[in-house]
Amino acid sequence: MGIVSVLSIRLERTLSLSPVGSVSSQQRVAIARARASSAWIILADELTGNLDTENGRLVIDLLHSLVKDKGYCVIVVTHDPGIAAGADVVYQMQDGHIISRKEQK
Repeated sequence: MGIVSVLSIRLERTLSLSPVGSVSSQQRVAIARARASSAWIILADELTGNLDTENGRLVIDLLHSLVKDKGYCVIVVTHDPGIAAGADVVYQMQDGHIISRKEQK
């Protein structure tokens, strides 16, 4: 079974949990769609902003596994210092300009 088939099954299961879908389910579906597109770069803008702590951690753990296990490049925009602390490289912005770059690992 190819990656698209596996993701389709997971998407169907996720979407069937709720007719509207929780915010965390929607985030996981968005990640699955990015994977299914065969792109190796995922852009995540405030991905956990509307999630509770537990679901936010699940989404971040999923992104970490894509980077470490599958070789994806994940670019995350966040105001959460805890999420930024888990990144390999952090760029800090102010007034639309990059003001610092820090390698963390």
